Amino acid sequence: MAKSFPYLHLLMFFIIVLLSLVMPCYGADPSPLQDYCIADLSSDIYLNGYPCKNPNNVTVDDFFYDGFITDTTAFNIDRWKAAAAHVDFFPAVNTLGVTMIQIQLLKGGVVGPHTHPRASEMLLLMEGKVIAGFITTDNVLFYKTMTPKMLVVIP
Repeated sequence: MAKSFPYLHLLMFFIIVLLSLVMPCYGADPSPLQDYCIADLSSDIYLNGYPCKNPNNVTVDDFFYDGFITDTTAFNIDRWKAAAAHVDFFPAVNTLGVTMIQIQLLKGGVVGPHTHPRASEMLLLMEGKVIAGFITTDNVLFYKTMTPKMLVVIP
């Protein structure tokens, strides 16, 4: 019959506590592996985004976007139009988890209720007045009349 060692359990407990104090845990994401990942839109590979362009082929123009300047989109029936700067149009945002949209509203224009799953939205009003807001998953309405240079975040 094996002998019981009651102090062994106590010793193991103190060893575990001591190791947990000496060996800290990190709960944050690790640092990125690279500073940027310009999307290689010509690649046939697609794994959770586009593969990175060869860094030797990256130029300063990859980091700038003029699509808002050159936008020729027509206004829709709801009297608004949008130009997007997502990875398909602006390869520099690949792997960054961001997209930028420029929306223009004519007087009386309405952007109807919509969702952005797993994404937030920020709205910066440049001119005019807009009523902006959102409804939470608990059906609470938050809205406000915005004036120029106001910023709202819609989680």
